[in-house]
Amino acid sequence: MKRFGRKFAFIALFIAGTQVLMAQKLQDVQMTTIKKKPFISDTTSPLTALQTTVRGTFWRNPEWIKILALSAEQQKRMDDSFQQYRLKLIDLTASVEKEELILELLFGDTKPAPEEEARIVRQIDKIADARSELEKANSKMLISILQVLTADQWTKLPLNQKKRLPVFLKR
Repeated sequence: MKRFGRKFAFIALFIAGTQVLMAQKLQDVQMTTIKKKPFISDTTSPLTALQTTVRGTFWRNPEWIKILALSAEQQKRMDDSFQQYRLKLIDLTASVEKEELILELLFGDTKPAPEEEARIVRQIDKIADARSELEKANSKMLISILQVLTADQWTKLPLNQKKRLPVFLKR
């Protein structure tokens, strides 16, 4: 029974991780366009809400430029912050993909032997650690970019669902 529980947990973790990666890839495709109102629950942290709504290089998006009244100097400073983190984010994304590939190889085409379970669990931990580092770097980058905003501009950010979202974010 214990072995079944671990296998079930692994499968659930693997599926969830795959969905997260697919969502990240979709987010990359939508880097400069914001089409729908994102889902933000009452329990969502302000940083998560921001990451969900101000995707990609939002400071280049004409709607965000207008809403926040961003100056050219602010946009340049945001671009500079983005460039500072860009290489690190590329490396961390590659690290996540590498660890996931190793896990795929551990499974292969046949059922893994029982003695491989510990190795698989260690690899899952490596994937979780790599994702954690990527998430931290993304958050640090966003905070660095947002530090450029004035207090007035900050109040215009959709920090939670209760705030009115810009028209172009509504469904």
